[in-house]
Amino acid sequence: MHFELEAFLDRSQFPLMIAVLVLLLVLETYRPFVRGRRGRLVHGLRHGGLFLLSIGVSGFIIVLTNTLAVRAAEHHFGLLNLVALPSLVHVVLGLLMLDLVSYGLHLLSHKVPLLWRLHRVHHSDAELDVTTVFRLHPLEGFAVLVCQLLTVVAFGVPMLALLLYAVLSTTSALLQHANLRLPTRVDRWMSWVFTSPGMHHVHHSRHVEETDTNYGRLFAWWDRLFGTYRMPPEDLDIELGLAEFAAPRYQSFRGLLMTPFMTPEAPRPAPPAPKPAVVPVQ
Repeated sequence: MHFELEAFLDRSQFPLMIAVLVLLLVLETYRPFVRGRRGRLVHGLRHGGLFLLSIGVSGFIIVLTNTLAVRAAEHHFGLLNLVALPSLVHVVLGLLMLDLVSYGLHLLSHKVPLLWRLHRVHHSDAELDVTTVFRLHPLEGFAVLVCQLLTVVAFGVPMLALLLYAVLSTTSALLQHANLRLPTRVDRWMSWVFTSPGMHHVHHSRHVEETDTNYGRLFAWWDRLFGTYRMPPEDLDIELGLAEFAAPRYQSFRGLLMTPFMTPEAPRPAPPAPKPAVVPVQ
């Protein structure tokens, strides 16, 4: 059973993710939460270009990580292999370690200035949709994959856990970013276990006190455990993006690539309200 599931996920993970992506794109087209958006195709192609560039830069790390997961099982290295564990327990613990490390890296990406320079490429999208998942600077993609590789080596994460995490976390991320809305009650119940779309929309707010919350990638309990959970408002009326990167030149493909190396101009203040006319005293 263990090997059959592993073989199935290895063979089917890419088609499964494509199917989820297409389904959410269709729902966004016919039942969007925010209506009237223009330029969706260009917006999505820009993000797809970033994703392809990231795969070109870091694809070899994915292959190396998978190889090391297989070797960990064969040669019993890593912390999870120090004690004989049932295979199911080994897989569950591996899944939890991958998500905990992902939570920690995401939190650091908001707290460490150098990492934030990379991560703000993702946060500068004011028109969140399912393609925003792919809005990742290639250098951040490289850092994320290296961190995952080190997690596999340190804990001896088995291949099945790695495959399960890839499918579950990617499916979750696609739903979190989609321009859709779950019923409020469903979103709240979901957020007891998984990072819900409402939670993640709060995280994409342009207000820092909201952005610095809800870091979980797959499981929501890390945010509750470490005090970074913030409940989404019922109307999900949230200002998205980064005000300092709202100008069109930052939203082009070149602008996204150059964002980590640019110092943005401060947003222009609103013009002062006109003074009332002086009415002479009669």
